[in-house]
Amino acid sequence: MARRPLPDELAAILTRRPEALDRPQVSSLSALAGRLQDPDAVMMTAGALPLPALQVVEVLQAFGGPLVGLDQLAATLGRKPDDPELAATLTVLAQRALVWPDGDELRMAGPLWNAFEHPLHLGPPARRLFEGAPVADLHEIAAALGLPRGRTRATALADVCAALADGERVRSVVASAPVAARDLLAKVAWDGPLVVMGIYDRPGSGPLAWAVRHGLLVSDGWQHAQMPGEVGMALRGPDWRAPFDPLPPTPDLVGVPPEAMEREAAAAATTAVEQASALLGAVAAAPVALLKAGGVGTRELRRLAKSVGCGEPEVRLWLELAYAAGLVGVSEMRVLPSEAYDEWCAAEPAGRLVPLLRAWPHLPAAPLAGDGTAALTRDALGMAAYDLRPALLQAAAELPGGQGAAAGLAEVLGWRLPMLSGDAALLDGLWREAHLVGALAHGALTPLGRALLAGDSPEAAVSALLPPAVAEAVFQNDLTAVVPGTPAAALASLLDSAAVRESGGGAVTWRFSPASVRAALDAATRRTACSPTSGPRRSAARCPRCWSTSSATSAASTAGCAYGRSGVSYARMIPRCWPR
Repeated sequence: MARRPLPDELAAILTRRPEALDRPQVSSLSALAGRLQDPDAVMMTAGALPLPALQVVEVLQAFGGPLVGLDQLAATLGRKPDDPELAATLTVLAQRALVWPDGDELRMAGPLWNAFEHPLHLGPPARRLFEGAPVADLHEIAAALGLPRGRTRATALADVCAALADGERVRSVVASAPVAARDLLAKVAWDGPLVVMGIYDRPGSGPLAWAVRHGLLVSDGWQHAQMPGEVGMALRGPDWRAPFDPLPPTPDLVGVPPEAMEREAAAAATTAVEQASALLGAVAAAPVALLKAGGVGTRELRRLAKSVGCGEPEVRLWLELAYAAGLVGVSEMRVLPSEAYDEWCAAEPAGRLVPLLRAWPHLPAAPLAGDGTAALTRDALGMAAYDLRPALLQAAAELPGGQGAAAGLAEVLGWRLPMLSGDAALLDGLWREAHLVGALAHGALTPLGRALLAGDSPEAAVSALLPPAVAEAVFQNDLTAVVPGTPAAALASLLDSAAVRESGGGAVTWRFSPASVRAALDAATRRTACSPTSGPRRSAARCPRCWSTSSATSAASTAGCAYGRSGVSYARMIPRCWPR
């Protein structure tokens, strides 16, 4: 019987399994043990295990349990029972009540015995496969293996299972098999454990029949035959060892000077504010329709991408972050700006980026995973991304100073969270996300990323990267307007309504044309109820007709949701600001 955990051991378990203390409170150790063995809780805990711990779980499951000897586990992994790296891995499992010692043997939480469909590509133990076999079949197998006839079914079953667990005997039997049977068994041993059988074809001879007759494959009586796990291990040879990787992989590194990191992070932050502001401005001007099944479809995403001047993946990212930050919401099957948008729109660039950054580390979505699903929907990839982003930042934080990961950190994440990081597109998307928000630059963690990892406010780091918004535009003789920096929200809204945005980044350029000005004037006549026609405003209000927003403006523009009554704001702005 397994001993009770010591107080220190129990404290270590509850620190890592806080869900066991959820209400209703447990009143006894037996009730606590039952809660720790809850299938959902066990599998959720296993999902956060590193690769070596999962490899140990897989080997234990392959042996079938309920007890597995420590020396048996160590030999299969090619280690000694007192190996320090194996001991450290077992400690990780014991501290989560997943695997714990019972004398010289190991016990594992019940739900983990079914964690893998075919652990190590091996079948179940022979005893489990022959559990319902008729005694006549057991006697036939025993005779084929050269065993004496058992007096009872239990004796025959024990003799057959013991023979199949003897690796030398199994290899000797297979060596005497026909060539076709040897080839079949060798293939199943490495790629198995299942063999597809014909539904109606049950030949009495041939390689499959020979293997079934000797107990090396066990038919399910229908469409499949399965190789017992002991047979698979034996046919892999005495030198075969299960994989065990106790140390994380080392990524390829590249030098990243501090000034290069700062430039890259500042450029990413500037672009993020520009694109997010343009996106939310487009949503304010024309609410986004949802699909009947939910989410924002490809058609609307493409429309927004064209309006913002960026790619569809970036639109997905900023829309998801805006939704998570409470800047937009869903009402009557449309995505609309929330009340918080007015204050956000009037803030400086740093103030606009901070709420988006706070929402990013635990965003329950994977907008750049590239699966083509609708935006603002939730799926398994999104929940995996929720846990993978902090792991990505932590892995970047452990890189040597002044160096970045040249080809990403997918291998490191695959070691840290193997059950969550099997999708290469998801890992690539998270890597791009981290660079787009400025948490990583040239593969290295930025000060902004360190603040997010520590759970601190990124405001100081963002303020160091982003200058204040520019409230004035330079109007040039070629009918372009240039804002040297991040434009103020009201100025950007005004220019977007009257001209076509041509470039972004450090300086934003708009180009006026007869068509753009005519479109703005035509739209102004249709919005006669929008806002006052003169004088700057400090408060923000939303026009219920057009869903656009008015906010603090500069002397270069008149107040209003976009243009003012009958378009006179353009006539007043251009002569005043055009260079003389």
